[in-house]
Amino acid sequence: MNGATKPGLDVKQERFELQAHFVNPVFDLFKDLPSLTRHLFHALGSNYNLGLTNIRFEPGAGGLGDVFLRLSWPNLAEIRIFLNKVEIESSFLPFLQFQGRDLIDDVLSAAAEYAPDNQFRTYSVTQEAHGELIGQSRREFLSRFSPSVPEGFGPVLGAGIVFYFGAEADRLVTSVTLDFSRVVEGGIFLQSVVLYDASRVSASELQALSRSQLKLLFDRIGLAE
Repeated sequence: MNGATKPGLDVKQERFELQAHFVNPVFDLFKDLPSLTRHLFHALGSNYNLGLTNIRFEPGAGGLGDVFLRLSWPNLAEIRIFLNKVEIESSFLPFLQFQGRDLIDDVLSAAAEYAPDNQFRTYSVTQEAHGELIGQSRREFLSRFSPSVPEGFGPVLGAGIVFYFGAEADRLVTSVTLDFSRVVEGGIFLQSVVLYDASRVSASELQALSRSQLKLLFDRIGLAE
């Protein structure tokens, strides 16, 4: 920013979501549901305080793609295991590294152990943050990314924008969204979505890669960490 002090972002709310897609659907994944839940309970129970009340089978109301097993820790994280993917979502990111462990690696490893004949094809990581800008107005910050604004619609309040990027290194596709926050009054919304090639990235690397990606996003759009 030409030597100027970068504005900061006071993050008020954040969210992390991972979708790990299998190469092929595991059609018999729920064939023996007690065996699957026992396997997950033994893999995660003692390390993450997973109890029986945290586990629920959701038969869905549609096709096979709607059926999943839910493991949830209210206000901390939720895991959804489908026939074709595993989803991990959290709005309290410290829980992903609960007591020094790696929830993402532990969950995906447990799923892979239960279905050893299958592999993960891709990992889609979504990171979102809502926060208040420090040191610069929202309009001024966002206007740097969309200098050309259509006229004739009234006073300009600001503009949001989405950037799409192609393959680079272990990333297949990346998108970055900058917009008004609908959660924080007067704040901004940042979103990074990265699709990783699972043959080049291991589950144990995903958290470190995600933190690095978010740090890169802050730097490239001119925000101080």
